[in-house]
Amino acid sequence: MFRLSVLFVGLGAVVPLILLTCRAVGLSSSLCVVVIVAVCSAGLPLAYRRLPETSGGRRRDRLLFGFWFVLSVFVCYRVAGLAVFMGDVDQSKYAIAPHMRELSNEVMAKPFFVKHNCFTCYILAAHLADNGIQNIYDSSHYRGAKEKTVIHRTIGDKLNIDRYQYPPPFLLLPKALWTISRDFFEARTYGFVLSLVLFGLTAVVLATWLGGRGFGAHWLIWPVVLAAPIALSSLQIGNVHFLILCISILALPAFETNRDALGATLLGFAIVSKIFPGVLLLFLLAQRRYRAVVTTGVAMVVYCLAAAMIWGVEPYRAFVEYQVPRLLSGEAFSFAWEHLRALTVNSSLVGALFKLDKLGWLGGVNPRSVAGIVTWGYTAVLVVATVVAGWRVGRRSGDASSPAIEVNARVVLAQLWVAILILGQLRSPFLPWGYGNVAIVWLLALLLPVSGRKWWMVLLIAIGWAVATVHIPLPVGPTSVSLDLVYGLVTLLGVLTVCLTIVLRRPRATPQAE
Repeated sequence: MFRLSVLFVGLGAVVPLILLTCRAVGLSSSLCVVVIVAVCSAGLPLAYRRLPETSGGRRRDRLLFGFWFVLSVFVCYRVAGLAVFMGDVDQSKYAIAPHMRELSNEVMAKPFFVKHNCFTCYILAAHLADNGIQNIYDSSHYRGAKEKTVIHRTIGDKLNIDRYQYPPPFLLLPKALWTISRDFFEARTYGFVLSLVLFGLTAVVLATWLGGRGFGAHWLIWPVVLAAPIALSSLQIGNVHFLILCISILALPAFETNRDALGATLLGFAIVSKIFPGVLLLFLLAQRRYRAVVTTGVAMVVYCLAAAMIWGVEPYRAFVEYQVPRLLSGEAFSFAWEHLRALTVNSSLVGALFKLDKLGWLGGVNPRSVAGIVTWGYTAVLVVATVVAGWRVGRRSGDASSPAIEVNARVVLAQLWVAILILGQLRSPFLPWGYGNVAIVWLLALLLPVSGRKWWMVLLIAIGWAVATVHIPLPVGPTSVSLDLVYGLVTLLGVLTVCLTIVLRRPRATPQAE
């Protein structure tokens, strides 16, 4: 019964993605059914043999599995609905959070998550680079561009085109999607499927590495993360932050099972794409994982050279001469403090300064004048904390079946890895609440107790999950901008407290989980 239930959930998660992909490539309904039957016939026997096991005899096990099953069914329902919108942009009624509250207004009138789409700039930037545009970071090429590309004309007014802000090597991913499909909306569908597949793979691999094939709290990771409204809306707007978190986390079990080449391939791409995962290299170096560090460095060089071979040096010249100065000065994200909505949702450390100023709590100090001091001071604290944590943990390696690593020790290491990622992303001048908090949900799922009756801890995690996953501006309660700002500040303080506690705590011997 247990394995059949898990297979049922697996089918509910996989079948919509297969159907969505088949429809994107233009297969008829009959062929879609054939593909689904073929994939399920080949995959179900293999999946059945490799499913986790649980005794089901203890009351705690039954409750845990019951919660996992109910939450997983709910998640499958939500993902299937979202898949309709990701397959057809005109089906906006299936969008997650189709409307947001207007600031200081109870009316849920602004269709932000329906129109806003980060994926637009990824594909457009790759297309611009293909066509030899010298400065792909110039905002005039994106929204409101005078010279319309085929992508502009395809998107029309269905989505708002975003601005590209990432290093050139990241373009390898949208370039691959654009090569597979020369239609923007098909590429958008493939990007959505890829993110979900990588997330599912990461959740399963991490849960297996943490607890072996036995069913436990680790298997709650995938439904707990995907049940979060911010996680689904992040997938909906196509922001790559969700995918970067997945591959950064997936690199951990790869490194810890001595698959350095795989870990380096994953972490290397995450670093050249979003930069902030680079703090994990410092952690590996402090652990004296020299081979992992060198291999990751080689992977980063390969990605950079691959991008240079495809587009030449112009994207790099534009990045170094135009974009980097704007990133360092904050000009690239000036909208984050010029517009109230962006200021409200900015959950980074710099964003906190402007929130304090908006509330009148900064004592007349200009937040822009101290932003650099705060940023680099925080960077120094982050570097020291990461080095200390890596030095204390030392080198741990082995596989999930080896008694050399206890279950709890692996859980602590995973918590530390994600906490460092969260602290790294907080350094950004602009970290939107939506996709920025997805990493916090990952950490909360990893903090679930693997054994014992720690109901108080489960309750605290549930409260933290509810606080971190609701959209801002708050959809319920008093409609006050000040409340939204204070809510974000209190949440940031809680995140910093939890993450720094995890990073700075001393590792201790832990008993094998029950």
